[in-house]
Amino acid sequence: MEDQKTGALRLLLAPEEYLKIIGFSLQNHLLSPEVRVPGGNEAEHRIWRRWKKSGSLTEHAATRIRAAVAAKLDKTIPLPDEVELEKWRQGPQAEKFGRMGEWFHWSCLLKDFAPKPDFAPETAGLIEDLATASESLNRIAKEKGPKHFAKELRRHEDPDLKMILEASARAVETSNSGEYRSAMAPVHVFSCAVLVLGFLAEREGDRAEAVRKINLLLHGEKERAGPKLALARWLEIVKREMGFRTNQELFEALDPDLDENARIEWQKILAGKRMPPISNLDSALLRCRERLPMKNSLFHGLENCLWYHAFVARSVAYLDKHGHSDWAEEIFSRAGSFMVRHLEASG
Repeated sequence: MEDQKTGALRLLLAPEEYLKIIGFSLQNHLLSPEVRVPGGNEAEHRIWRRWKKSGSLTEHAATRIRAAVAAKLDKTIPLPDEVELEKWRQGPQAEKFGRMGEWFHWSCLLKDFAPKPDFAPETAGLIEDLATASESLNRIAKEKGPKHFAKELRRHEDPDLKMILEASARAVETSNSGEYRSAMAPVHVFSCAVLVLGFLAEREGDRAEAVRKINLLLHGEKERAGPKLALARWLEIVKREMGFRTNQELFEALDPDLDENARIEWQKILAGKRMPPISNLDSALLRCRERLPMKNSLFHGLENCLWYHAFVARSVAYLDKHGHSDWAEEIFSRAGSFMVRHLEASG
């Protein structure tokens, strides 16, 4: 549970917060959408909401949630409640992993957005460094206050982070507690972007190909350049991989009930004027798969690609919402530069 006053004063938000940014409901994913009828799952959703509000679960409530998750996903997954996180921090693995237990936990759940938990040493080290620094800074904010937190932000000398941290430090110093999330939004997006790029690089294996994929994801090419058009680039990838000749064919495949209003909405996505939740686009891809022949490898490749592109595009909308519309290009450019340096250093 995030402390209302200082919870946003950290480098990384909780993984679930980033899922909200891209329009993915972890609650619905784990429990299925809420059904308020006899025999439905209203009680489990009520328990989940209470857990998120209070930060704790009774043993009975945790057992009920675990059973619901196991039934939905056909596997048993421990919930990262406060007791378990505390055990993680104090256990024998604490010295090795610091405060990144929650990130490793959720990696089991989040498709390709956070891949397999047995990360390569370079990726594990990256998560550890960011998560440990994030929690250390948040502890300073809780114990000494926002001004000390801002002072600590300024101590970081990384060339790709320094300007972003300085801007957020100034914003924190002039904000009240209700504005800290907005003040820290550039840092939160940068930090998660670094992790997402790390996951992408790990999947590629070859460093040169990883750098190429990172640049395409963040910047695109001349016709659809910039992070704002990331979802437009994803639609172009679907169009190319599925062999559609026109945008109309693409839209009809993704939306079998396509009418003029729907066509206009799809055109807005191509123009970067609309960035729908990832759940909407994932459902459209599933509809396309149901109607047209598509190999499993192609479907999963397009779905994984969607997660990366949705994070970039929806993060642009998130920055705009918090008053940082001019920062997106700079943040993603610096995140890309940071990751390239990380790849070069890791050999």
